[in-house]
Amino acid sequence: MFKSFFNNLFEKKLFKEITLELHMIDGSVVITDPIKYKKFKELINRRVNGEEMRIANENDYKEAYEDLQYKIKTPCDADFFSVSIRGKTQEISSKNIVKIIQHKKG
Repeated sequence: MFKSFFNNLFEKKLFKEITLELHMIDGSVVITDPIKYKKFKELINRRVNGEEMRIANENDYKEAYEDLQYKIKTPCDADFFSVSIRGKTQEISSKNIVKIIQHKKG
C-alpha cells in the first residue's frame, strides 16, 4: 500500500496540461480544449491495450508525447488531427493547418 502511494506521489509527469492553437489556412486560430496528463495516459493506455493487448508503461507515454511534439512542429506529417473543441471531438485535416503552437495563457 505504501509503495503504490509513494509511486503515485513521485510520478514524473511529462506535462500538466496542453492546449493547442491551430492556425488555419483561412487565417483563423482554433484553440483546443486542454488535455490533462491523466486523460493523455488514459488514451495511450486504451491505444496500447487495443493494439498490443498489454498495459502501457512510462516508455509508451514518453514515446507518445514525443510523437505529439513532433506533429505539433510538423503538422503536414499527420493526415488528420482528432481534437476536442468546446467539448466535442473533431477531425481536422492537416491540409487546413498552417502551424500548431502550444497555447500559453496570458
